Amino acid sequence: MQNQINKLVRRIKNILAIGKVNSVDSEYQAQASFLDEEIKDKTHIPQHYGFTSRPLKDAEVYGICPGNRQALVIFATDDKRYRLRLENGEVALYTDEGDSIHFRRGNKLEIKTKTLSLIHQDGKHDLISILYEIVDALDTAQTSTMLGPQPLSSKPVFAKAKEKIKEYLDA
Repeated sequence: MQNQINKLVRRIKNILAIGKVNSVDSEYQAQASFLDEEIKDKTHIPQHYGFTSRPLKDAEVYGICPGNRQALVIFATDDKRYRLRLENGEVALYTDEGDSIHFRRGNKLEIKTKTLSLIHQDGKHDLISILYEIVDALDTAQTSTMLGPQPLSSKPVFAKAKEKIKEYLDA
C-alpha cells in the first residue's frame, strides 16, 4: 500500500511544478528553474485577455505538466515582494516600483504613480475641457468688496493654467 501511495505522490509531483523565474523574453516565454536544478527554457506564460504582465527575476511560477515535463506550461506567477495588502473583496494592479490602481472597499478608487498620462485616441478631451471651464470660471470670478466687485485673485495663476490647458487641447 505504501508503495502505491509513493507512486501517486511522485506522479503528482511530476504534474505540478513550483519554481522561480530566471528571465522572461518579449514573447512572454520564461526561463524558469524547477525542482533540483531543472531549468526549462521557453516556458509559455498564458495571459488573461486584457491583462498582461512580465514577471521579474525570482518571481514564483506555478506550472502544470500534461503528462510530459517537456510540455510544462506556467499557469500562474506571483511576487510576494511587491504584493499589496488588501481588505476582503478589494482588487489591485501593482508594479515593483510602487505604482498601483487599487479598488478599495466603499467604492473608492486609488491610483498611485509619479506621472499620470491620459491618452485620448478619439481626440476628445472631456476631463481636460471640464478642467479648463473650471479654471476659466475661477479666472473671471469676482468677489464683492467695499470697493465694489474685485477679481477673486490678483495673481495670474488662473490665466497661466488656462494657457497650459489650451496648449494641451490644441496639441
